Amino acid sequence: PVPAYLQNLMRCALLTFEMSAPTSMMVSVFVRYILWPRALKNGDTLNFRNIRSLLQHNGNVIASLVEVGLLGRIPMRIDYTPLAVVFGAFYVLQTWAMTHRWLQSKDPQFVYFFFDTTLDKKVVVFVLAALLFTMILFHCMFFSVAALINHLDGGVLLNTFLVAGVASFFCRFRD
Repeated sequence: PVPAYLQNLMRCALLTFEMSAPTSMMVSVFVRYILWPRALKNGDTLNFRNIRSLLQHNGNVIASLVEVGLLGRIPMRIDYTPLAVVFGAFYVLQTWAMTHRWLQSKDPQFVYFFFDTTLDKKVVVFVLAALLFTMILFHCMFFSVAALINHLDGGVLLNTFLVAGVASFFCRFRD
């Protein structure tokens, strides 16, 4: 028999994965389809092309896909979708709490332009509603990808191609 504390630790690990995997997919999509093109338009993508940034914005989703497709084959549960929403809400609150702590001058500094609370309140409410919808959407998307990979169960070679194909849709590595 497995000790209760190890069972609880495993539950916490699985719940953490349920929150972080879809969130990592969302981050990769935001960077690939919103932030990187915006930086390209401004002519400065250097901050996205360095190894640290590539690992931060792509490494997590690739690791999550490898986990569900090749290594642990962790099953995602659709009924855990609210966890991703709660995680997203805490992230926004933490980002807003840090707004005046990033710079020594205490001027407001926002991690992403779409979290700027100095905008009109309607914009802020829209951003929060969009985040709620987006977190639900990405949890459902990651659940669907994991379910597809588990359903096909094509072995290591097919699953490797599936993971690489899905990752290429979500990740960006160069201009």
